Amino acid sequence: MSKTGEMTMSTLTPVTNGFQVTGARRVIANLLLSPVNGKATIVAKFKKAAASGVGHSMTAALTRDIGGFTSLAISSPTMANLDIDLGLFPGRQVSYNVKDGLVWRTLTFWVTTADTYGTNEVWHLDLAVAEPAPDGVTDYDIRATATTPTTAQVTSVDVTPAT
Repeated sequence: MSKTGEMTMSTLTPVTNGFQVTGARRVIANLLLSPVNGKATIVAKFKKAAASGVGHSMTAALTRDIGGFTSLAISSPTMANLDIDLGLFPGRQVSYNVKDGLVWRTLTFWVTTADTYGTNEVWHLDLAVAEPAPDGVTDYDIRATATTPTTAQVTSVDVTPAT
């Protein structure tokens, strides 16, 4: 478990299949995905109020170590599942959706193989409070789905507290 830039104003707690973070400005979840074994699914929750409303916004990005990067729209719920262009992550189909609960906004994304390869791939999910800057923070809960432990793992989370 890593804590980059960690100070006493945020906490990182290991939980089943992932981590909970309290009071952080930015988190980068380090992921190990094996889509050749089936759909690799990651679920990230954060406070809805931090991502929308007057003076509040967040950013999200997904990267793959061997190539590929995309931003994910999380400022409002999606009406359906959204597919990322196949050219962004060669050989991988990436889809995601965003849903709102009473307090939490949930980003779910999943990766499947399009080329029959894909074991132990290193991916990163970057979530950050953009506004209010520089002291906006929220809580996060990032987990691999319990039904796919052989396809997805949250190996660590890098945490950046408010400045």
